[in-house]
Amino acid sequence: DDTPSSKKGRVTFVAFLELVVKLQGGGPDPYDEMKQFFHLLDRDGKGFITFKDLRNASDELKIPLSNNAIRDMMTEADPMGHGKIRLEDIISVLGQSGTFKSLIPPNIS
Repeated sequence: DDTPSSKKGRVTFVAFLELVVKLQGGGPDPYDEMKQFFHLLDRDGKGFITFKDLRNASDELKIPLSNNAIRDMMTEADPMGHGKIRLEDIISVLGQSGTFKSLIPPNIS
């Protein structure tokens, strides 16, 4: 209920990330917060986030997302369709968000 949804009622990956960041609390360095967020999802340190990682985060944070919604997020954040979201992908997606756009250093995105 706390995330904006599209006309089809789907939650975007950016909206999901914004909610998770909001639930985790703000920090002084948004880029550092994004890295910390990434590492929270990439618990085993493989260097990318998978469908399973997003499913686990959604379940643990009690954010009711269907598997289809998570697949849509994966598609949004992983346009090449590798099934892996890297930190750079998250920064790119968040760079399109009004919330984060002005906070990402220009040499990062």
